[in-house]
Amino acid sequence: MKRQVLSLIVAATMCSFSANAAEKLLIIGDAIGGWSIEQNSVVMLSADGNTFTCTGWFAANAEFKFLTASDWGYDEYRNAGDEILDGTGTLRLNGADTKFKLAEEGNYTIVCDLENLTITATKIAYQDNHIIYGALYLIGDATEAVWELPNAIPLVQNPENYFEFSAEVVLSSEGGFKIATNPHVGYGQKFYYRDENDDAKISEDATDDRKWSVAESGIYVVTVDLLAQTILTTDKSTLEKENVIDNGALLKIDYFTIQGIKISVPEKNTVYIVKKTYQNGKIINEKAIFRTIK
Repeated sequence: MKRQVLSLIVAATMCSFSANAAEKLLIIGDAIGGWSIEQNSVVMLSADGNTFTCTGWFAANAEFKFLTASDWGYDEYRNAGDEILDGTGTLRLNGADTKFKLAEEGNYTIVCDLENLTITATKIAYQDNHIIYGALYLIGDATEAVWELPNAIPLVQNPENYFEFSAEVVLSSEGGFKIATNPHVGYGQKFYYRDENDDAKISEDATDDRKWSVAESGIYVVTVDLLAQTILTTDKSTLEKENVIDNGALLKIDYFTIQGIKISVPEKNTVYIVKKTYQNGKIINEKAIFRTIK
């Protein structure tokens, strides 16, 4: 018997490619903390390999550029325009190692269009706390990824809360998991661990490499709040029961491509917009990857 599982996804998924398309794009530089790829690079998110987006904090008058690999010596996207990025600028693939700067510190949304070689930087309204990550990732032998970082399970950022991340995850009772911040680099990156004194808290203290575990294997909704420093792992069946009480029965699920085209039979490991319609008329839309688990 197979179970159909919808897991929210944020990793780059290839649809149609331009000549400049990339499998991944990482921001690196003093503007975001330094030049260590493993410790400082930040993942940009993409649905097509052409347009990459990241929202995060940048220091003023500090340099940054973009890498297509988690090491030096590979293709990079650099600055082909003015040194100070004032709204819109121009990308260049390789060439002179010129970098970008922003005149003011703050949280910005950066969008790189590799097909048209353009970059935009928009200072967002929210400036109360530094935004660092656009996604988090579960790794460990309790997950399907085991300890293979490129396969780490993405936790999706809440569009209404830059610090909350969640996903439906298949977890095994035989093993543990922790939270990674970048699936494209190694184990020298920053991780979040189980707090020494409270299993519902996350910690940056790597002492004893503390991990979380579940008592029973199953599908769980894992939610992490970086501001509150909390983690909530809830059996999906419990949430489904609560959802039925609040919204009535789930009447139907419709699948749409990223371009908005409705399909009848979803394909495994493909990203869709999923529309859930409930008995009380409530409709929930979410971006998800369709997977089939034995």
